[in-house]
Amino acid sequence: MLRLSPIEGAEWYGPFEVPEMTNKRPLSVMLVDDNRDGADSLHVVLRLLGYESFVAYSSAAALSAATEMMPDVLISDIGMPNVDGCQLVAKLAALDQVNPLMIALTGYHQHRERCMLAGYDYFFLKPADPAKTVALLVEHAKKLGRAARDYSTSLPRAYAGG
Repeated sequence: MLRLSPIEGAEWYGPFEVPEMTNKRPLSVMLVDDNRDGADSLHVVLRLLGYESFVAYSSAAALSAATEMMPDVLISDIGMPNVDGCQLVAKLAALDQVNPLMIALTGYHQHRERCMLAGYDYFFLKPADPAKTVALLVEHAKKLGRAARDYSTSLPRAYAGG
């Protein structure tokens, strides 16, 4: 078992441990964001929490990978070049074999209505509240019979968004 130490100065609540191995398949999450640092950071956190996580740095890359990877969850930025997040969701909805839970992640609150009309299931402002995000993933994993452990009370509280 790997124990992670809190970062000095960060607000952490409770112990934080990597989930134990289980015979259930972990929830698979595809992250789509042209901001590589943000996508990679969330990818690392999800992997440490025991999720199967994949990163696409564009909508085009996400579309080409989605039918092969068949993610359970899609967490997507909205403001990306060429094909934005709302267009991505519409294209994914047209693929019968791909039906993930879709979470919009953006820095602009005025995109909420557009995102929900495009087909997103949830809308989070950046930076998303880690506890809320993990609680949502745990709930979805349980619905699908996937492995998930709830560490939402051990994650730092959000600074904004959610």
